[in-house]
Amino acid sequence: KAGVNRADRIVTNSEGTANRLKTYQGRTADAVVYPCVDAQFHLPSADQVQDVGQKYELPSTYWLSVATLEPRKNLGTLINAMLELRNRGQLPPALVLVGQLGWKTSPIQTQIEAARQAGLNIIQTGFVPDEDLPSLYAAARTFIFPSIYEGFGMPVLEALACGTPVLAA
Repeated sequence: KAGVNRADRIVTNSEGTANRLKTYQGRTADAVVYPCVDAQFHLPSADQVQDVGQKYELPSTYWLSVATLEPRKNLGTLINAMLELRNRGQLPPALVLVGQLGWKTSPIQTQIEAARQAGLNIIQTGFVPDEDLPSLYAAARTFIFPSIYEGFGMPVLEALACGTPVLAA
């Protein structure tokens, strides 16, 4: 709070952050400047996409989610939706989960294993270097971002910059 009070200007990266600043610190942001994606996020060549797909042993068709594995990312809801599709006779494509383990991962890991046993193809890559992300995005049928809380959500912009349709909460 002392730092906020001493600041001459405060710039936030989202309206949500600006609103929290006002609510919790009583200070209005002087500006909201939305982040942009790095230039590396663009449609890669077909060879790059193929090489990265082989590196991670990915199927030709998949949905992609890039997020730290933790409750606020809401991946359990995505998995439940995939199970519901399967129960209705519509087998969804593989789900590729890119990201490190976060906090309170035990319930989602249990759910992932149960979904695999129920016939879903869920692939966890763990951490992926930034240079591989454009090809992973570009090869995905859809990028899915079911998060229930984000500061901004950079992966959505990254996916769009790579030409991938996005489904975001």
